[in-house]
Amino acid sequence: MKILKTLLLSLSLSLIGSFAMASEEFPTRAEVLAQLLDSTNDFFSTYGNCPRTDIATSCGDGVCATGNGETAAMCPQDCNSAPVIGWTKQAFCDEVKAVYEPSSFEEMADIMQEARVKGQKVKILGSRYSMSRIICTDGIVIITTHLNRIHGIEQYQGEQTVLVDGGVTLKALNEWLYDRGLALGYGTIAPYRTTVAGVIGTGSHGGSYKHNAVLSNDVASVEIINSEGDLVEYSDQSKDPNIIKALRAHLGLLGVVTKVRLKVQPTFNLHVEIDTKPEEALFAGEGIRGLVDDCDYSGITWFPHTGKIVRACGQETDAPADPGARTVLLKPQGGDLALLHRLQKGIHLSACYKPVAALTEWYQYELYSSGPYLLKHDGNGDVIQTYEATGPAHMMLSGEATPSPVLHFITDYAFSVPNQNAEAAVAFINDYLRERHLSLPIGAVYMRFSPSDDASLMAHSSAGGDFNLNQPALNLEFLVYRPKGFDDAQNAEFTATYDNLASELMSRFSARPHWGKSKQSLFKEAVAKGLYGDNLEAFKAVAVKLDPAGIFSNDWAEDIGLR
Repeated sequence: MKILKTLLLSLSLSLIGSFAMASEEFPTRAEVLAQLLDSTNDFFSTYGNCPRTDIATSCGDGVCATGNGETAAMCPQDCNSAPVIGWTKQAFCDEVKAVYEPSSFEEMADIMQEARVKGQKVKILGSRYSMSRIICTDGIVIITTHLNRIHGIEQYQGEQTVLVDGGVTLKALNEWLYDRGLALGYGTIAPYRTTVAGVIGTGSHGGSYKHNAVLSNDVASVEIINSEGDLVEYSDQSKDPNIIKALRAHLGLLGVVTKVRLKVQPTFNLHVEIDTKPEEALFAGEGIRGLVDDCDYSGITWFPHTGKIVRACGQETDAPADPGARTVLLKPQGGDLALLHRLQKGIHLSACYKPVAALTEWYQYELYSSGPYLLKHDGNGDVIQTYEATGPAHMMLSGEATPSPVLHFITDYAFSVPNQNAEAAVAFINDYLRERHLSLPIGAVYMRFSPSDDASLMAHSSAGGDFNLNQPALNLEFLVYRPKGFDDAQNAEFTATYDNLASELMSRFSARPHWGKSKQSLFKEAVAKGLYGDNLEAFKAVAVKLDPAGIFSNDWAEDIGLR
């Protein structure tokens, strides 16, 4: 290990010298690290024994290269043609019998009636941004792409609301509301092509220490088609209050969400600044809370082995929006083929060689910190990257999400941690990774807050169990590579370390896994540990009441214990 570190240091100094000789400008750290990572990748590809390095860049390009040994087992991202596939190609739903995209609710009702006659189960999907098998079924799938009408603004039970079809995307809805001087607020999540029904279905969250950041909590009413084919609306005024609480994070198990009423508020601008700090800021003084408590919107990206954090802090402002201001947080730099291949090779080799993992994480940090994900127009009208910008809230909170092939081979370990356990959980992750000399070469630990609320039963930050009402829960996630070409034993050995970390977070800190991410085994463990308190039994009772025959259930839910 010491010899390898000395070799890498010598090589980096040599590269800096060659840059300086070839150019009058001193190279950036990212440029030096790019050359260093290329040389390291070449060395280990040539002289190492990491399995299937030869498909590190080809697997994930959308072409099943059988001549190069790519198979459905080895490279499912290219070779598995399942009828339904999750966003980052983690979930492959091979058992689906048929997929429909009805153009009207009447057409959808006919499809459902036929399914009932045949005894088939039904799964309703929107943009398929979930990564878990929550999206799968052994029956039929109905996709709501064309069921996307925005019906209008209305007063409902004393609240100003907007009534929409479940298939409306956050992008379309936020733009429509903005034109009318209104906004959804901090419940707007980062990928803006997600649908309303999908976002509330998984209890997905944005990021705010101060304000509600879970769209489910802003649901005033839900209209569904139940398992008998009846159209029914539920709200807080319904006879059984647990029904609307269950529907606000329905997990796709309670019926077809046809319409949703969402509370709205006047639109506002956010001034967002991005800065970098040493990781000691997470553990000194007030810790992570001290980094976000003055922010209306916040997100912290932590690179543990590199020892750095990148913080985004947004504050509401009366200042006018900068022309073209928006976030591109989830828009990867995939247009640069050399960069893409460098990362693919580095991430793959990281599964075998810890120094490569450390170097790749460092390179990711330099890319992230030197290429800020905020955009605006300069004085000439050209688009520039910037560390600070003011824009309409929805443009600063949400944007295009395009997964590059680098992200096609991941497990997304995503959790919500009770407020009182937040600092201890972050410290535990730090110690766990350092003791094992682990890095996170795909990226980092991404952290946001959302206050716990009792409006829903099963949003993963909902009040209940160890989650206290109105206390900001810490939402954290880290991405781990699923190695290409590893056999079952090699995969099990590689992933065990991270599965164990996830399990420890649940056992020690009552962390709940995100329903649209994470792994099946972690959901089962969370349910077995009773992390949802009394909410789980209340949800299961509603599921039986609304869908006694289990038409909307699936193996994912039954295996976990949700049915």
